[in-house]
Amino acid sequence: VEATITESGPVRVTLEIKRTYGDSTFIQNISLSPAGASDIVSVQNLVDWKTQGTLLKASFPMAVSNTTATYDLGMGTIQRPNNQSSLYEVPAQWWADLTAPGGSYGVAILNDCKYGWDKPANNILRLTLLHTPSVSSNYPDQATLDIGQHKFAYALTGHSGNWTAANVPAKAELFNQPLRAFQTAKHSGSLGNSYSFVQISAPQVAVKTVKKAERSSEIVIRLQELYGSDVNNVVISAGSGIASAREVNGSEQNIAPVTPIDGNIVINMTKYQPRTFALTLNSAPASGSLPATQTVTMPYNLDAVSSDNNRSDGNFYNGITFAAELLPAAMTCEDIPFTLGSSADGSNNALTCAGQTISLPSGYESLYILATSRNGDTNGNFTAGAQTVELSVQDYTENVANWGRDGDIAYIKDDVVAYVGTHRHSSSANEAYVFSYLYLYKIALPAGAASVTLPANDKIAIFAMTVANNQNDKTRSAARMYDDLPYIPGITPPPPRENLALLKPATADSYVNAAESPDKSVDGQRYTKWCAVAATVIPHWLRVDLQQEYMVDSFTVRHSGDGGEPAKWNTRDFSIQKSPDGLSGWENVVSVTGNTQSITYHSITPTLMRYVRLYITQPTQDSDKAARIYELEVYGSTDSDGDGIGDDTDNCVSTPNPDQADSDGDGIGDACECFAANLDGIDPVNFADFAILAGQWYLSGSGLSGDTNKDMTVDFLDLLQLTQHWLDNCGQP
Repeated sequence: VEATITESGPVRVTLEIKRTYGDSTFIQNISLSPAGASDIVSVQNLVDWKTQGTLLKASFPMAVSNTTATYDLGMGTIQRPNNQSSLYEVPAQWWADLTAPGGSYGVAILNDCKYGWDKPANNILRLTLLHTPSVSSNYPDQATLDIGQHKFAYALTGHSGNWTAANVPAKAELFNQPLRAFQTAKHSGSLGNSYSFVQISAPQVAVKTVKKAERSSEIVIRLQELYGSDVNNVVISAGSGIASAREVNGSEQNIAPVTPIDGNIVINMTKYQPRTFALTLNSAPASGSLPATQTVTMPYNLDAVSSDNNRSDGNFYNGITFAAELLPAAMTCEDIPFTLGSSADGSNNALTCAGQTISLPSGYESLYILATSRNGDTNGNFTAGAQTVELSVQDYTENVANWGRDGDIAYIKDDVVAYVGTHRHSSSANEAYVFSYLYLYKIALPAGAASVTLPANDKIAIFAMTVANNQNDKTRSAARMYDDLPYIPGITPPPPRENLALLKPATADSYVNAAESPDKSVDGQRYTKWCAVAATVIPHWLRVDLQQEYMVDSFTVRHSGDGGEPAKWNTRDFSIQKSPDGLSGWENVVSVTGNTQSITYHSITPTLMRYVRLYITQPTQDSDKAARIYELEVYGSTDSDGDGIGDDTDNCVSTPNPDQADSDGDGIGDACECFAANLDGIDPVNFADFAILAGQWYLSGSGLSGDTNKDMTVDFLDLLQLTQHWLDNCGQP
């Protein structure tokens, strides 16, 4: 066990505790704020869970004692006794409370995503955190449940009186949905220093939802009584006053009109009652305005769309197309309208980037782009006037989020999803539930910019562009709105990388049928596979052409068990090979014997290669001769200047590196300069951005900066030079 004080200031103190159990690692940050700022002790947990056949609980032994505890059910509460033989694990939502008999004091446990509880004794509550069950041969997939990385939180809050006197439901709500700060440009306004959209006169009544009505211009609010007792004459205020109101059910069907009194509505609520109202509000003292926009004329060069009647029309990438029956002719995303290209057969409707220069209408301050990547997440430099902006463009079909089970990397993409296609087309099939995406990107235009020059990266496909003057876009979150998993070397996986084998040409010694062909091993889909015919002569082989040379440094092979099949079919003996021409001269770079795992990871010294072959000499754990590979993943980087150092670790040392812009010609790539210094995406450029840059340098062992001072040694002096360069060019921290 390691304990470290990581924060000790006027706002918060935090104790970090790191411990291990078997192969599993636990990092807990226990935090406390001064009285008045918060009355909870929060525990943030980061767990790398590798312990099978085990149930993990957090136990809370307390000074307070009672034979029963109160549990939150979301739409009410329930009191339950200590564990019984027929009731030893019970459900609850955001909180559970143990209050002394007579209601003099108590303790509540809050949590943000765990819902199994038990009470083994009068003074103990326990919260179930993780569970990987022991399994029989009938349920092998359950053997890896919860295996992987997890981030979750729980908290303790003591109180005088009972849980209603302490308003525990409100504390749990705040713990799960903390206050979010937003920032905007300085401007005059008429609303004063404060303005409330909705106010409720009774603390035991909560606003659960505020939304626009589905079939009218009304505003819908959903309320709930929280304490389990009737309350009368509850006054609801909204905006500048309520002009009219009606009660509706959960489907927003009319129940009865409600007459406002002095611009408010007054209602009664019974025990735990939910009620929903549709409101028409008085005119607001201030209102926003829609952006001024103009469509950009697009020189489309790719037919990316096909109709269901002619799925062989077009080719977005490797024979895949967007579905014309889903893709609209025009769409609006975040108040920005876009006009898309024609979906008619034979029509071009996407623009692959190849350094083209596109004329822009004059008088606009922002360029909005509907784009996606044809093959893996990728980056590209867009230049408008004297300004170059690097955008990270997301893959068109990769999951927007991944939960990180059993070795998968957990992530959430925070790019704005502008379009979701619930199926796509191949030349031979309508691929249901294989999603396709378009993302929204924005570039701030310098004054007088008359054109934008696109990246020389044909992975990036643009479907539409619009210029706009948009005051609404000046308001944004001051912090991340998405959850993430912090990168801790040795504990959590590194950030996602591009799979170089994704959708690349694949061939094999044999395959059972078209549904289990070699291309299914590089399609990025979790439950598709290449299956070699058992009757063919072993060894089996799967060959992938990466289509250009890369500095490859690692491989991931997903075997039978990862796709939900029996682990006895996991590949036992195999090697990974490279070849100069894909035909002969195959050389082992990885050799494995006796494997039983469903996913195997293989790191190598960075090696230049284009052709990769998985060579299987023992396909399974038994006598079955069929090979089953759900995915072969290849990772590395390009080496544009041929110096044996991949571009991802070479892009801040001396150019020439044709893939790395050097706008000021000082021999240091833009990625290390203030051209790209706004690393956290929040203006202004300040020390927080430099901290990210230095952290990346440290975590990657010189990955971003490399030999900055060019003394042929990568060491701390390089980071010092990077620091000085950042200070000189990007402002004081």
